[in-house]
Amino acid sequence: KLAEMENSVEKKTLEMQNTARKAQESADNNAKAATRLSDNPQNAGLANKADNKAGDAKKDAKKARKAEKNLNKTRDNIEKLRKKIADDESKLSSMGLSSTPGN
Repeated sequence: KLAEMENSVEKKTLEMQNTARKAQESADNNAKAATRLSDNPQNAGLANKADNKAGDAKKDAKKARKAEKNLNKTRDNIEKLRKKIADDESKLSSMGLSSTPGN
């Protein structure tokens, strides 16, 4: 199980980076749309585009936060499992047993 979690860290790291990059792009697009709208606040088309870009930015930011949380949770679970393994090995060792095969 530990190896499975460790192997998933790279994929989750890439996912977090990609979603963060997408969120930044959406935020930039939102800022551009808002600037265009401020130049012509009565333009309904620009208002609609700005509203859509704001929605995209919000959605992408949420995805980025979720990906980061998922990665952090996996890293925390890995550390907890490593500690549990070390504790169990220590207990076995104190009982004169070994956790390594063949001993």
